[in-house]
Amino acid sequence: MIEYETLSKKYDSVSIIANSIGAYFAMNALSEKKLERAFFISPIVDMEKLIIDIMSWANVTEEELKAGD
Repeated sequence: MIEYETLSKKYDSVSIIANSIGAYFAMNALSEKKLERAFFISPIVDMEKLIIDIMSWANVTEEELKAGD
């Protein structure tokens, strides 16, 4: 994977296209970065809610995820 810092030094502008959960992670990881364009394609409107719901269904807490249990 090519990092944002590498691309931004080599090119005048950086654009991103991300799909599904990659769109969610890209939005979070690049929220403070300068992007020329960003295309996020996802059928999920609220990814955070979906992740929290799935964790709840699996009886997994955020603390357990952080601990790696």
